[in-house]
Formats: sequence, structure tokens, C-alpha cells
Amino acid sequence: MRTKSIRKTIVTLGLALALTGALTACGKDDDKKSDTTTAAATEAKTEAKTEKPTEAATEKGSEKPTEAETEKATEAEQKETEAEATESEVLEDSFVGNYYNEENERVTMTITKEDGSELYDVKVRWGDSANTTYVYTFSGSFDGNVMEYSNCIKTKECIDESGNYIEDEDGNPTPLAIFKYGTGTMSVGNGGIQWTEDNEHQLDGTHFRRY
Repeated sequence: MRTKSIRKTIVTLGLALALTGALTACGKDDDKKSDTTTAAATEAKTEAKTEKPTEAATEKGSEKPTEAETEKATEAEQKETEAEATESEVLEDSFVGNYYNEENERVTMTITKEDGSELYDVKVRWGDSANTTYVYTFSGSFDGNVMEYSNCIKTKECIDESGNYIEDEDGNPTPLAIFKYGTGTMSVGNGGIQWTEDNEHQLDGTHFRRY
């Protein structure tokens, strides 16, 4: 009886050890599966973070401006440049040159200046007829964008086809002085120079543009 009891005990212990080993192996398998699942999830997150931009996103980011947008930008730059150029006309020495009048092609103006001088010499020619021209000559300096003068001389010139001076319709030899010490102003603005003549007001408001 005692031998049977001992055998029964041994068998029971063997079964217990076998069951314990099986449970331990099962636990290890579960740990391996958990570790594998965690590693896979981490790898998926890493790939998502380092994923390169799609081709559509790259094309959108590197897309060049359209032709219309480029032309619009160019026009804006040109307008800004023209505005700056208009403002710069008030600077000294920008007044020298030959000018014309848009409303009357027979009215022209020439402005000159000697080196080192602050005075501008102005000559306005008004072709009244085929052989008669009135000439206004005066000088002055610009204060900002305005010149005031008080030394204008107006003369009448009659010239024949050969370029010689002839008498006017009243029999007066020309050149003939009409008046002296005339006054007026020259004002820079609107892309040119506007003339105000105080004596006869025949050409008041004449606007000249440079050729």
C-alpha cells in the first residue's frame, strides 16, 4: 500500500510539473506575439512620419506663375517706374530740351542752360501764319518745380521763302519788338511744363511735353 501511495504521489508531481511547463511556454508565446505587434505598430508610425510628399503636392509647390500673372506683375512694376520718373522731373537739369504742344503744333519751346549756371534760357516760338512767328525769350531759375520770370521779350519775325527777314503786313521791318519785361511762370506737372503768360494771355495754360 505504501508503495502505491508513493507512486501516486510521483505521478501527481509529474503531472503538476508538466502543466506548469505548458503554462510557462504559453506565456512566452504571448509575450513574443505582443512584442511582434508592438514592433509592427512602431514601424508603421515611423513610415507614416517619413512618408515623402505625393507627386501632386510636389507639383503644386513648385508650380510656376502663369503668363497672365507675370504680365500683371510686369505692368505694376512699369506703372511704379513711370510714377517715379514723373516725380523725378522736378530735379534740376531735367528741364533742358525741346518741347512741343499737343494742341497746337505751331507752338514749340526750347530750354537751355549753360554749365555752372543756375539760370535756364527759354524760347517759345508761336507760328501765327506761314511766314510770321512770334518769339518769346526769357530766363529764370526753378524753385522746386516753378520758375517765375520778369524779363520776357516778345518779338515778331516775318521771313520769306529764302529765310530773309521782311516787313510785316503794316510795313514794319522785322524782327519787331512787341513788348519787354514781360512776366509769367513755368510750372512742372502732369508729365510736362505748363506756361502762364501774364502780359497778353494769348498762350495762357499752354502745356508742353518734351520730345
